[in-house]
Amino acid sequence: MSNSKKRRKSRALQKLIVFAIVLVIIIFVGFFCVYKPLREKAVSTAATQLIESQLPSDTLSEEEISALLDSMDPEDRAAVEDMISSHISFRTISDLLPYLSGKDMAGLREYAKNVLTDEELAQLQEIYEKYQDEVDAYLK
Repeated sequence: MSNSKKRRKSRALQKLIVFAIVLVIIIFVGFFCVYKPLREKAVSTAATQLIESQLPSDTLSEEEISALLDSMDPEDRAAVEDMISSHISFRTISDLLPYLSGKDMAGLREYAKNVLTDEELAQLQEIYEKYQDEVDAYLK
């Protein structure tokens, strides 16, 4: 082989390696700068709305619901977020967006019943019952 053919192959290989490195960097940046924050925001919003969907919004004001959510034990809130986080992926984020953006509480509740396991639903019910007295106090 002549030197010019070797150089062309070498340059083509160098370009391919540089392209591969740039592609890997873009994927990592996209994952850590876009996907993870988007996923965390979706989990947090879904958890909040799932909790809100269990509250009687027709008799509680937004401020009262917000106060109830703020009074939740951080461990309970983390437990709800962990449950939801274990079921979040690229596909499920796109499935959840209509419920989250439209504040479709009934749809979100139905979606949660279809996706969460019986154990997770029982744990959610337990958490809800733990704060039932506070909800009742707001309703009086």
